[in-house]
Amino acid sequence: AVKNVSSLFPLSVALITDDESLYRKRAYPMIEYMLSREKFLFTVDSTITAQGASWRMKGPAAPISELTALYSFSGRHTPVFLSLADSLLGTERVLNLDTKVRGDRWPNLLAMYHATGDSTYLARAVQGADLYLKARVNRPATDYFDDFVGGEPFFWNEFVPAFISLYALYEATERRVYLDAAIQGARAYAMFAWMAPTIPAGYVRVNEGGLAPHYWYLKAKGYPPMEARESFVDAWKLSEIGLTSESAGTSNGHRGILLASPAPWLLRLAWEGSDDFLHDLARSAVIGRYTNFPGYHINTARTDVFMKADYPLRTPRMLSYNSIHYNHVWPNIASLFHYLIEEAYTRSMGRIDFPSSYAEGYAYLQSKVYGNQPGRFFGEGNVHLWMPKNLLEVDHDQVNYLAARGNNALYLVFMNESDEEVRTSVRPSENMFHPTDWRDHSVTFWTSDSSRAATVPETGVLTITIPAKGIQALSVRNVTLSPRFQHRIGQGPSLSDQSFTTLRTGNTRAALLSMGKDLVTAYVYLEATYKEITEARLHFRGIDGWQTRIDTTYPFEFTYPVPDPAKPFEFFIETVGADGTVQRSETARIHP
Repeated sequence: AVKNVSSLFPLSVALITDDESLYRKRAYPMIEYMLSREKFLFTVDSTITAQGASWRMKGPAAPISELTALYSFSGRHTPVFLSLADSLLGTERVLNLDTKVRGDRWPNLLAMYHATGDSTYLARAVQGADLYLKARVNRPATDYFDDFVGGEPFFWNEFVPAFISLYALYEATERRVYLDAAIQGARAYAMFAWMAPTIPAGYVRVNEGGLAPHYWYLKAKGYPPMEARESFVDAWKLSEIGLTSESAGTSNGHRGILLASPAPWLLRLAWEGSDDFLHDLARSAVIGRYTNFPGYHINTARTDVFMKADYPLRTPRMLSYNSIHYNHVWPNIASLFHYLIEEAYTRSMGRIDFPSSYAEGYAYLQSKVYGNQPGRFFGEGNVHLWMPKNLLEVDHDQVNYLAARGNNALYLVFMNESDEEVRTSVRPSENMFHPTDWRDHSVTFWTSDSSRAATVPETGVLTITIPAKGIQALSVRNVTLSPRFQHRIGQGPSLSDQSFTTLRTGNTRAALLSMGKDLVTAYVYLEATYKEITEARLHFRGIDGWQTRIDTTYPFEFTYPVPDPAKPFEFFIETVGADGTVQRSETARIHP
């Protein structure tokens, strides 16, 4: 079995980092997965039933909020996303484990409002949220059933008022009642965080005998212990403080959840409500925790092994300290971008602001996702997040940065995570452009209430000073920046309502997906399983006449990059049954 939670996480990261390979190898296949699979957890074997795995192609597995976000990321050019979202409003589905999800929940109506601009959806969302406030916020809970989460809560963030959804509604309506409720929910969630025992002064010896602690669950499966250097480590680095366990029932084995996706939401709510406690809780959950994907949790003896940059760069069987859930990797990356962007927003007092969509996921896999819309940087608009790999070299490891492009300028904000003022050197990486490419260019430095002009030195190295836990924002003017990929997303052709269809043969679904310039594909999949057919054949009219693709392995699905999105995609399907009988569909056309 395999689990994918959302295509929005890798899609957003591909855009922010301007990396087409991430889009093609990770994001786009997940888009198809979320459209066609019945649930997040999918298997090709009907005998696999653990955790409610589905083996059927009865999609979409995507929640309504994901479909509307995909519609937004496509530049509102792919109507099948919106059509599917609309069709799910009146349904009740199971997407993960056995949790039933109602389509008409008020957060889904809010998502439809953002996708369509139809104020009727917003009015219905407000009506539903007001009922939710009366039932689950304004009075203490009297039972463990919550219709909002589709039954009995399991994860800690389901036991408290839905602060993420309430804050999203506040952003849409600016009604203070929703912000107050969101802060109330966030503070209730904070009560599940580890706050004791007090972190001792000094150091703790870790990895005694040259071995990392051995997770009992993986030890029982025969995983060998990990080699790790014995050393003394600052006690505070090993603390669970600021993290939560997964839930009550799993708190003995799933302590200190490192996938701290609520943190950026708490950071924003702390700023909105001038709440230092929420701010410090959010910060302690993220800053200084690790340098690469750390796995799911702290759940054995103290160690620093998961903090190392090479920790996940091992074969699965050699990772025996904690649970590695591979469907967590992309949500974790997206959540870290979310945190950095919220930190830039709050430290700039809202002057650095990038619009977002919502990746709903489940449990602790929820974050804002960015990249398809320009934002604002100290009053200047049309600014796009732009974080290609190895863009800058920064000489101080307490400094994080965000980068953006627009208006023939490179926008940068540097954030100091230490308690002391930091002075650091910044230069472009030679992998991107040579330092001399921006020397003598004009620079604008911004503070909270003023700006000043400067010039990049002849050396091409900027020296900047950042206040303790503060920021330094600047822009370098007239720098030639050439985005490689992100500028194409959302720029493709607008498709019509005739760009998707269903055929009875194999119960085939087909749709044109327009995600950007030169990024139009025809996606065709069959709901028919290996119990019904052994082979599927897609016949379609290509540039050189009729062509055929054959799939002999379940699931039966086809992807064809459309060379001319102005022309209809003409095709038919043949299926081969277990007895060798061939069935042919009618010839169909889906129109751009």
